[in-house]
Amino acid sequence: LSCAGDFNMAGGLIGKSALDMNGSSTTCKVSDHGDFDGFTNLTTMGWFKLDSIAQNSGFMGQNASFLLTANIDVGDKAKFEVYDSVGAEWVTVNGTTYVAVDKWYHLAGVVDATNNKVYIYLDGKLEAEADWGDSRAINGSGADINIGGYNDSYYLNGYVAAASIWNVALSATQIRAKMFSDFAGLDSDTGCKGWWQFDEGTGDSVASEVGSHTAAVANGAWAGAGTLNWTSMPSSNPT
Repeated sequence: LSCAGDFNMAGGLIGKSALDMNGSSTTCKVSDHGDFDGFTNLTTMGWFKLDSIAQNSGFMGQNASFLLTANIDVGDKAKFEVYDSVGAEWVTVNGTTYVAVDKWYHLAGVVDATNNKVYIYLDGKLEAEADWGDSRAINGSGADINIGGYNDSYYLNGYVAAASIWNVALSATQIRAKMFSDFAGLDSDTGCKGWWQFDEGTGDSVASEVGSHTAAVANGAWAGAGTLNWTSMPSSNPT
């Protein structure tokens, strides 16, 4: 399948609205729960659009456990980091595509313990991978899950339209099958432990479609129904 040009969709791309995060104080936090601990495999993914690439913008993270970053300000690319509790070190995989402002992207980070790999995907395409040895283990830190940030830092400057976390390693095919779906339309929700759709459009909380994992929002705004554009981007920095 080959796609070209813009996809124009109403609302928050997947759903009715998107959370507008100011890049300095907006937080969207989910209290830690046993559903998020003891992962052998991990997938975290969702949609974002940046207003600025002049700072680090985290997409989803848990302190001392994992961090999926929408943009690293040096290089303007995505990044996925996972803390190995056995080796007491971070395993990092860097994206390869230049991330631009005012464009919607789907981002996914995957830990695949069966194949001993860590992957990062952008718009359903594998960007890069790193080794995850068979003696490694994902650190379940017991900290809150942060959407659009990490441990009161890495504040995302832009919008989040959907976010989810899974205790399975989704394949490229599975990621592509789910990326344009809302929760009700998923081909399968096996392994999904949290799915935040940002349909509220107002208020200071975001409900999860799975479990009792409502996210608390502080200092955020909302983007209502309208046209949000997603455009394929080149695979390297512009010259």
